[in-house]
Amino acid sequence: MATKRIVQIFCNACWNKKGVEVDAVERLTLGSLRWDLCEEHRDRFGEMLSEVLDIDEPMAISA
Repeated sequence: MATKRIVQIFCNACWNKKGVEVDAVERLTLGSLRWDLCEEHRDRFGEMLSEVLDIDEPMAISA
């Protein structure tokens, strides 16, 4: 009999701040650090990073 394993990944920020399980939609890796982020935290972090790096328009990622 075959089995299927389902893994659900939650946003690290939502879990750490509020203790709630919100699905992660993005994984951010910087060196040896990694965060799984929901849509809200992904967007907020992207805005903060763009501001810190003084970048108005982030570069698009090509497939």
